[in-house]
Amino acid sequence: MKTETIHLEIEQTGQRLDIALSEKFPDISRAQIQDWVKKGLVKDAKTGEVLKGSFKTKIPFGVTVEKPILLPFAPPQAEERTEALDIVYEDDYLLVINKPTGLTVHPGAGQHNGTLVNLLLGHTNGALSDMGSHERPGIVHRLDKDTSGLLVVAKTNAVHVRLAESLQARTMKRIYRALVFHIPNPRDGTIEGMIGRDPRNRQRMALVTQNGKEATTHYTTLKQYGLDFSLVECRLETGRTHQIRVHMASINCPVVADPLYGGRHQRRRKMLIPEVIAAIAALPGQALHAHELIFPHPVTNQEMHFTAPLPAPLQNLLDVLSRV
Repeated sequence: MKTETIHLEIEQTGQRLDIALSEKFPDISRAQIQDWVKKGLVKDAKTGEVLKGSFKTKIPFGVTVEKPILLPFAPPQAEERTEALDIVYEDDYLLVINKPTGLTVHPGAGQHNGTLVNLLLGHTNGALSDMGSHERPGIVHRLDKDTSGLLVVAKTNAVHVRLAESLQARTMKRIYRALVFHIPNPRDGTIEGMIGRDPRNRQRMALVTQNGKEATTHYTTLKQYGLDFSLVECRLETGRTHQIRVHMASINCPVVADPLYGGRHQRRRKMLIPEVIAAIAALPGQALHAHELIFPHPVTNQEMHFTAPLPAPLQNLLDVLSRV
């Protein structure tokens, strides 16, 4: 990680260090500044001592901050997959994207091009916020590769901060549609529990009793298809990795075509009629879609409300289930 050294004088006494630094870096989120402190990037300018998050400032006092520098991106290959960039809304401050199933949100190990970020960089000529890691310019929240639907992208750091604050304050509403096995009991309810890495399989997340993060999902059963399937609406209070997939599986209603959390339910497909089996097999990913996104515009404060229709393969599966 490349950094640049910045020397700062703290004028206020008795403040928490992260609050004092937030005043010095108004375009950086508090969470990002706290991450700098945790990584030992903030030090006493006089002694070189690494400062902790619980530190209270004093006068006179100076700090040095090893501020991360974003690394340049390779040119995005947008011309090869322009059809993947479905822009629902765009202005000078942000974009709302309807991400298709199968499109990875940002580069990572083993994949450096052909992601949503690469396409966005090509579309905006690089005019995205540069907060966070260099792999994720503009990305305020993410969707799994094989989950489709809506997400918001920030063009400037100030907008990124406000959108992140909206997420944290829960004034940004993210509403999903999922086709799950079985019928939830109760049909409408709330699932709570800490989510962390599954100690038996590091590729999975799981409900854990320690070393996890609190997660809350509200669900409503919209439609029942016999005893085998239900269409549910899930509303997130938190945004943990694989949250809906883990929570629905925890009540014995895993998302259809979910290879990580479907387990024995996926093997039950041979018990279904051929038309349903074929429609499930045609799904390009799990039957989970970010259907609705509501948030206050970070500049105008106007309520922004977007919906994205279900992808055609999932809608086809619902149509098949309605006929059989």
